Amino acid sequence: METLIDMTELPTQSEYALWAYDGCGFENCWHDFEEFYEDYKYASQALREGLPEDKEYELFRRFEAIVKLRQLSDSADEVAQSLYNNYWKTYSAKCYVKSEIRLILEQLSKKFKLAVVSNFMVSDGIEELLERNQISEFFQFVVTSVNVGWRKPHESIYNCAIEKAGVRAQKIAFIGDDYICDYVGPGKLGLQTIFYDKNNLHMDIKSRVSCLSELKFLL
Repeated sequence: METLIDMTELPTQSEYALWAYDGCGFENCWHDFEEFYEDYKYASQALREGLPEDKEYELFRRFEAIVKLRQLSDSADEVAQSLYNNYWKTYSAKCYVKSEIRLILEQLSKKFKLAVVSNFMVSDGIEELLERNQISEFFQFVVTSVNVGWRKPHESIYNCAIEKAGVRAQKIAFIGDDYICDYVGPGKLGLQTIFYDKNNLHMDIKSRVSCLSELKFLL
């Protein structure tokens, strides 16, 4: 997602937790935020350790696990939903698209079919962000790890994108800013990979751009 959408602040794990807790209406279920944060970290780690490598889950499950630690009964579902809604409301409000990104997407969409392939744990979250930031019209389809069930660099998410594209892998250019997930992973399946090297850390890579505007020349 970070290839297209920026955030007004780069959150830490504790800030992700705070976005769910602060203002959820059920803060009194915990002594304070520090206690909630300990539950948040424990639930996150337990869920990840209980799954195969690169297996994805919907973020709501994390909040269900956090609430379960409090052994709440009657209001458990309501508390989990409130944490989830509060988190997403805060997260999505901090997302925006730079004007230059919108411009290059508009230019590229006139010559190429564009799609989004993203590791994202909120169902329909990417679709909502694209729509809210008025760039959804540029994309033919969206593939997310939460819907596929596997995160990049697992081959399943790339294969899903290839199938939706309806062309051979070699006809697809895969562009992203994560070296393993967006360059190495899809490259193993035959996709043409272009590394979005924002900070110029991989000058040895021939197929790279330091800003998305360079794509119109490289492609």
